[in-house]
Amino acid sequence: MKELLLFFNNKELEDRLNTGYISLFNRIGSKEDFSGAYFVSERTKRNLYMYSLIQKQLNKENERIVVIVGGQHSAGFRDFIRDDKNVERIELEEILN
Repeated sequence: MKELLLFFNNKELEDRLNTGYISLFNRIGSKEDFSGAYFVSERTKRNLYMYSLIQKQLNKENERIVVIVGGQHSAGFRDFIRDDKNVERIELEEILN
């Protein structure tokens, strides 16, 4: 189980998943058709909603929490966590090793 979790939760896979949304999906459609950008915006919106739920459950008593999400969400959360001065991301590898 540990190896499987580490395989699916690493920066390289997150980067590949994240890059696909901008490099591939965002380009879909003609100059007048923004269906690709809409698709990407819906993913970002979903990630923001999910991250908002996480933030709303944090309080001073929560020194640490574990958030388990799929790789595409994790990739999206990376920027939110970087910009959120109230939290710190610790890689799963640091915890499991």
